Amino acid sequence: MSRLRVAVIGAGNIAQQHLPVLTNHPDCEVAVLCDVNPEMLAESAQRFGISEQEQSPDALLRRDDLDAVYVLVSVLHVARVASKFIAAGLPTFVEKPPGICSADTERLAELAEQHGTVAMVGVHRRFYSTNIAVRERMAELGPLATITVEAHQDQWGLYQPDRLTKFNQLVRRRWAYANGIHALDMLRYFGGDVADIHAIRSSHEYDYPDSFSAVLRFTSGAQGRALVDWFAPAAYRCELRTVGARATIASSGHGFNTVTVSVRHQPDEHFELDADDQQYKAGFWKQAKAFLAGARSGEQPPFPAASLADAHRTMQMIDGICQLSAEVEEDVELYLPMTA
Repeated sequence: MSRLRVAVIGAGNIAQQHLPVLTNHPDCEVAVLCDVNPEMLAESAQRFGISEQEQSPDALLRRDDLDAVYVLVSVLHVARVASKFIAAGLPTFVEKPPGICSADTERLAELAEQHGTVAMVGVHRRFYSTNIAVRERMAELGPLATITVEAHQDQWGLYQPDRLTKFNQLVRRRWAYANGIHALDMLRYFGGDVADIHAIRSSHEYDYPDSFSAVLRFTSGAQGRALVDWFAPAAYRCELRTVGARATIASSGHGFNTVTVSVRHQPDEHFELDADDQQYKAGFWKQAKAFLAGARSGEQPPFPAASLADAHRTMQMIDGICQLSAEVEEDVELYLPMTA
């Protein structure tokens, strides 16, 4: 069986996590690497042994020798770049978030449906071996009653000189989409679809809301709780409860690889990351395996993979938690320092 020829668009920070997986995966080869920054492009191509390079995504659209594409560009560019390849019918992996607002994601989902394109969003925590294991274990213990996610992050770091130009004001205000989607998506990963949301928000350090609290009700009948603060040192935490049992997922220096299940009158159970999640960025190997299988078969990868329609439901949930509009009120072009 021949390997899939994959194009990777974007050679920046997140690409440095995807490329070790893709260049070592037996089912694919990185046929071409693309980035508008020639120095970054050349450096990454040399590091990962990629002989072909392009500086324009449009050049890739003119090729007929590609089987799939990874879109790993910045949040303000991702929807525009991904839409071109989805419209062309090329299986497309879209790094999170699939747009700066839920309307971006909705448009991409509609485009994928219209053209029958396999498309998957990179919410890789769904593929953590520990999350998969604890989800299965809690299902054995009974239906979930509550899911609590603390998706805190200190935005102070985003205002430091080396990051001011990387993350502009629009991205900082919509940080729950730009980065918080990873943690908040765990509400739907464990709880399923959301029936309704009751939320409050406030501002403490910045001139925009930087604290959010929400209570959710899932269609299953379970309750969800989302807590998000951006104004103090912080970490991720998730807690799942069923009658008589609790699972705790806490962050650490290596990602959230501390998972404990406590059952009444029984010793605690502990789950650790498997070998793939220790060798590569956690979740990335299984995530790539799922996408590449879908690209080869032409079928949308099954759960826990996130289709664009699935990701849109997560983005809509974030709309409710943060009480933000589905569309960006400003002209996004004002925040684009360069084309991608």
